[in-house]
Order: sequence, then structure tokens, then C-alpha cells
Amino acid sequence: MDMSYRSSSRSLLLITSALLLFLSILQITFGLDKHLRSGLIDFDVYYQYGRILLSGRSPYGPEFTQGIPFNYPPSSFILFAPFALFSNKPASLLFTAFSLFFFIISAYLLLKHFFPSSKPIRLLLLSLLLQNFPTKFTLVTGQINLIILSILFLSFLFDQKNRPVVSGLLWSLACILKLTPLTLILYFLLRRRFLSVAVGLSVFLFTNLFFLALTPRSFFYLTTHLPALLSKSGAVTTLYDHSLRAFLARLGITPNTLFSNLTIFTLFVLIILKRRTLTNLSLFSLILIATTIGNAFAWQHHFVLTFPAFIVASLRVFRTKNLPYFFLTLLSAILVGMHFADIARPPTTNPFLISHALLGSILLYLLLIIPQHPIDS
Repeated sequence: MDMSYRSSSRSLLLITSALLLFLSILQITFGLDKHLRSGLIDFDVYYQYGRILLSGRSPYGPEFTQGIPFNYPPSSFILFAPFALFSNKPASLLFTAFSLFFFIISAYLLLKHFFPSSKPIRLLLLSLLLQNFPTKFTLVTGQINLIILSILFLSFLFDQKNRPVVSGLLWSLACILKLTPLTLILYFLLRRRFLSVAVGLSVFLFTNLFFLALTPRSFFYLTTHLPALLSKSGAVTTLYDHSLRAFLARLGITPNTLFSNLTIFTLFVLIILKRRTLTNLSLFSLILIATTIGNAFAWQHHFVLTFPAFIVASLRVFRTKNLPYFFLTLLSAILVGMHFADIARPPTTNPFLISHALLGSILLYLLLIIPQHPIDS
């Protein structure tokens, strides 16, 4: 009788979780329809600059600084240029479909690695990741962050399978598309994955040199555009900015760049000091959190990079059944995943509430930096 009850409960939980995942995908699909019709603002930028490159011009030329600038390295055109071969609407549809389903597959594989015997938990967590504002914001703007995150998921998985060359190649691919994952070199060095570092950096450098040779004017990115991004003052330009610099500016703390850099440096030092007590996924995730909030600007779609940390926290809750830890993780998830419906007229001017994603990420950082029983490989 007891065995039959447990079997029925597991079946019901599995069906419920599968239904939630199906409804999540369905809701996102229908929600994307109107945005695809009107255009995806960030994808349109990728598309425009991809066409500029295909026309033989440099997307980094001074003549292109009047509109939305292209903030990605020359190597990123390995992805953007092929989409520019299509007309805009089919290209945006292909890009969005690839971004969504690549994320679903890679996230499920990572969850399967850490929850091998609990399919309902895997489906439930995947549903929650999909029903998260950073995920939806990434998709409706046509941002690249879900693709970056998916590649990093696979890089970590191959690292755990002792496949350093494949892991390094995938890490380099993420860096080729966006410079943010370069900070994960700290993970590979601290875990003595020197072959991954060698492979990753070699491919990254070769790819960028190739595109620089193809369009020499792209050196403008290295000499002018990138230094300007790195030295951004942190002045608040949009309420979507949840970076530490923007938060300090909202508090009236100056110079916010100096305070922000010192704080982020401290977070990285703490990660290094705690490295022996941290599990691999915890270390990987903490580096991504510190990198995200330390960016010159951090829109909410950047916070999809906190998802590995939420998987760590969920695994701790699943293993330890620690209720206080569960509620703190839930609070962190709410802060990162919430949004104001009309950001131009938010219901509050409180700098702490406006910077809710930042505060949720800091709470998540603190939850992970405190070691518990080993939970991942």
C-alpha cells in the first residue's frame, strides 16, 4: 500500500512538472509572437552590424557611433554574420528559436547531471528558469545571453567529464561571442585545468586576429571602444541597469567607479580564499555573479548568468532540507526574477528596490560562499 502510494505520488509529481514545463514553453512562444512581429531591438543591432561587415566595412568605424554601438569583439561576427545572410524577420525567428531551445537542452543536461534520479525536480527547475524575467527579457530583446549561458553550461559539463579540450573550446566560443566569460579563466586556473586555458585562449586569440585582419579598422574596438566601456563612470542612464556602479550612483556615493571596483575585487579575492571549500559549480557560479554585477552596466537580461548559482542553491535545499536556506534562496530568486511593469514610472524611487536584481545576486553570492556538505563534483 505504502509503495503504491509513493509510486502514485511520484507519477503525479512528474506529470505536474512536465505540464508546468510545457505551459512555460507555450507561454513564452505566444508571448514572443508580437515582439517578433515588431522587431527585437538588440537582435536588430546584431543584424545591422552583421550586414555592415558583409558589405566589406568595419562595424567599429566612427561613422557608426551615432546609433546603438556594437559592444562585442570582432570575433562575435562568427555568429552574427551568418544571420545577416537572411532577411530580418526569418533571421530573428531563427535566432530566437535557437536561443530558446539551445538553453532548454543545455540547462536540462546540467540539471540531469546534478539531479540524476529526480526528473520532476529537473523539469520543475527548468520551468522556473524559463518563467524568470531575465530569461524573457533576453528573448524579447533578441539578446545573446542565453546562448552564452548555454555554451557555458556545456563547457562546465565537459569539464566535469574530464574533457579539457572540448571544455576549453566551448569556453573560448563563449568568449568569442562576448568578453564577459573571460573571467572564468580564474575557475580553470584555480582548478588546474591548464589544457582548457591553453586551448581556450589560443582559439579566442586566433579568431579575433582573423577578423582584425579581415577588417583592419576593427582595431578601433581595441584602442577606443573597449577602453571606454571599461572606464564607464556608472552614471545611471536607465532604471534597467542593476550594476553595482549604478546602485552606488543611485545612493549618491562618489566616486562610484572606485568603490565598485574595490567591492568587486574583494568579491573575487574572497572566492580565491574560499576555493578549497567550494565545489566546482559553486566556484564557477560565484565568478559569474561577481562578473555580472561588476559590469559597467548590467541590464536584467545579463542576470541569466546567475542561473548556475540558483542550481547550486536548489541542490543544497534538495539535499539538506534546510528551511531557512530555502527561504533565503526563494527571496534571492524573487529579487532577481521580478520586474516593474512600467520601468519608466516605477512604483518607488527607493534605490534598494530599484536595484532588486543586484541585491538578489549579492544574497545569492553570500549563500554560495558559505560552504556546506559536498554537493557537486
